[in-house]
Amino acid sequence: VIQKRNEGKSGEIIDTIISKYKALEDRFDFVLVEGSDFSGEGSVFEFDENVNIAKNLGLPVIIVASGRGKTKEGLMGSLQMAYQTFINKDVRVMAMVSNKIELANLSIATNGMREFLPDDVAV
Repeated sequence: VIQKRNEGKSGEIIDTIISKYKALEDRFDFVLVEGSDFSGEGSVFEFDENVNIAKNLGLPVIIVASGRGKTKEGLMGSLQMAYQTFINKDVRVMAMVSNKIELANLSIATNGMREFLPDDVAV
């Protein structure tokens, strides 16, 4: 994917994903699409590709982010940026999940997300 993107062939990537998705969509009532995990080389580009794929397939998204080793401000900042990026590309965000949160900090994380999310986004 990174090589094709560097060669200016992002359209080919999206076309391949769309055709494979459509084949699954024709066979099943429900298709769950999991985005990339943002680890390793190219993670900077992965987020943009996930947004583009969701937009091109017309999929709503659930944003999941790890809270491990992050401050409230760091976690909320990255979640808010992710939310705004999807919204700015006209991708509907259904829910947001903060994963790996210490039990004692669970309400802090939930309240932090509620500060910037509209009521129609599940937390």
